Amino acid sequence: MSHPYFNNTPESADVANDRQCSPRRDRIKDCRSFVPGALGNRDDIGHGTHCAALLLDLSPNADIYVARVTESDKDAVSPEAVAEAIRHAADKWKVAIITISFGWPEYQTAVATAIDHANMCHILICAAASNGGANDDVAFPANSLSVICVHSTDEQGKPSKFTPNPLKFCPNFAVLGENVQAAWPGHPKGLSQSGTSTATPILAAVMALILEFVDQKPRKTPAEKRLTDYRVMIKVLHAMSDTVEAYLYVRPWKQMTHKVDRGRVEASILNAIECRI
Repeated sequence: MSHPYFNNTPESADVANDRQCSPRRDRIKDCRSFVPGALGNRDDIGHGTHCAALLLDLSPNADIYVARVTESDKDAVSPEAVAEAIRHAADKWKVAIITISFGWPEYQTAVATAIDHANMCHILICAAASNGGANDDVAFPANSLSVICVHSTDEQGKPSKFTPNPLKFCPNFAVLGENVQAAWPGHPKGLSQSGTSTATPILAAVMALILEFVDQKPRKTPAEKRLTDYRVMIKVLHAMSDTVEAYLYVRPWKQMTHKVDRGRVEASILNAIECRI
């Protein structure tokens, strides 16, 4: 987290919001390594810095927790390290959302068991689909029934060429994942990156904004209290989406916009929660 981006205050900060007027790093509540001998706040690849920066920019009131699960881009990601990180996020950090910008071609038992534990703790999980286009299947854990699979689109909402074919048994949400600029070690102005791993923190930020919006209500309905349930959140995301070539292109501005009063937004979210899809 040595990039100057994390020491700066967001340019769009709300002067009435103390959190937004503080350096970005103040919202990173913990950086922990689950790789022996590796520092939790050091990124020797750049991928994690890019993802964290997107989360900080797009969900300006969210607290961020960073789990390091690999030492370098030449090392395979250990399923055991990821499983431990997921459990730590659930039990110690008590997060609302876990975002996973990587995956494996094969099922990983340790990770699946940890995901089941996180689901029992009412934690939402989203994961990158993969980047091999039609030549690759959706990776694990994005192909899991209790994980929100994230595909990539271009700036016009059309599926990226590298995003894999949609799953047949669960929703295939897609958001911008091409040419997205964010912080990167060694590059003061950041770098532009593409991939479903780039799209994943963007969708996670959308989910965080939904949770934040509902949390602002003095009294939440029983239905709204279930928003951290996978089946409930996908209903809300579905209502914010349009079908584009068999993918669900998420357009949060379709329902959450300054042009619509708060009551109508609340009603649309509640209607989405209660509908059957």
